[in-house]
Amino acid sequence: MTNLAQPTASPTRSAADVVYHGVISALEVGKLVAGQRLVEADLCIRWGVGRSAVREALQRLSNEGVVELSRNKGARIREMSVDQALRTLDVTEVLTGLAAAFAARRIADPGAAQLIRNAVERLRLAEGEDDDRPIVQARRGFYSALLQIGQNEELRRIFHTVQVHVLRAQFNLTQAHRRLIADYAAIGDAVLAGDPDRADHMARAHVRNVRSFIERKQAIQEERNG
Repeated sequence: MTNLAQPTASPTRSAADVVYHGVISALEVGKLVAGQRLVEADLCIRWGVGRSAVREALQRLSNEGVVELSRNKGARIREMSVDQALRTLDVTEVLTGLAAAFAARRIADPGAAQLIRNAVERLRLAEGEDDDRPIVQARRGFYSALLQIGQNEELRRIFHTVQVHVLRAQFNLTQAHRRLIADYAAIGDAVLAGDPDRADHMARAHVRNVRSFIERKQAIQEERNG
């Protein structure tokens, strides 16, 4: 069995990977917003790459539903309706439950328990930071830990194609995640207990809490609009 506590070497990213991950990260911390145009020349300068790398990254982002490409208008970050966001969360709820359940089943693997403890602790430490970047990185690390421990490559592949990046940016879900650190701790506890059913339940409950956050924001907006 692989010792999950040991760091693994990261393959060198291509120039297109740098742009792809750069756009995702910028979305998560609010430096890019839904509906924003992406100008190739600006992206080349921003990440120090050539146009072919930018175009490859934009095509990948388009395939995953993060970016919309138009022959006349170029590229822009996709905007989601509330209905689209809620349907995305329907899928996210199932996948997150599976990720937690698979991790719980393999929690006895060497290094797995420490990986989860470390991920939860990073979230707790990030909760009090004014900067959004620590909590974004800690949240990403938590899900990466679940997927790494669960060792289901098909789930990992599907999980990363769900369009949560646009959803998080458009509805400013970092606000919600700051209020839901206890959810992550509850998921972690269930995984550490080796209880797949409870882990699945707590993970699904967390996504439903995020869904409630979006629905409340929408209700407030509709009330303001009269």
